[in-house]
Amino acid sequence: IDQEWERVLPFFEGMYLSFETSLPAPIERAFPPRHLERLRELKRRYDPTGLFRDNFYIPPESQDRNAVA
Repeated sequence: IDQEWERVLPFFEGMYLSFETSLPAPIERAFPPRHLERLRELKRRYDPTGLFRDNFYIPPESQDRNAVA
């Protein structure tokens, strides 16, 4: 099913987070960029320690897997 999702993803703007994949929640795909940035802003302000991290965790910063350390 993951392969089929990859095929149709270009046609989505956001997606429902549920059981669409066996991989970790694709937060960057679930929310349009402006909405995700607003959620991250709220996360930094109201939950900087990550207390509310169950279900679909929204990290306060982008999790860019291509970033060079």
